[in-house]
Amino acid sequence: KRRRGGKQQKTLTAGERRKNIGSLLYANEKVIKNVANKNVILIDDVVTTGASMSACIEILRKAGAVNVICIALSSDVSS
Repeated sequence: KRRRGGKQQKTLTAGERRKNIGSLLYANEKVIKNVANKNVILIDDVVTTGASMSACIEILRKAGAVNVICIALSSDVSS
């Protein structure tokens, strides 16, 4: 889940994105229950710096996911 607040990711540098998103995302009890000991596919529409996807991978692993497979529909190589 995402907490309210924080800055829009598109306005931040790569380092600022990692710091910003890391404090906004968390796994609630339902997520923890559903991912523990399972393989998870994580889909993102656009990967720019990878900060959001990296933060989600970390959270899912801490919640007990065995493997996290990442799929991006597009990437923004200019950022």
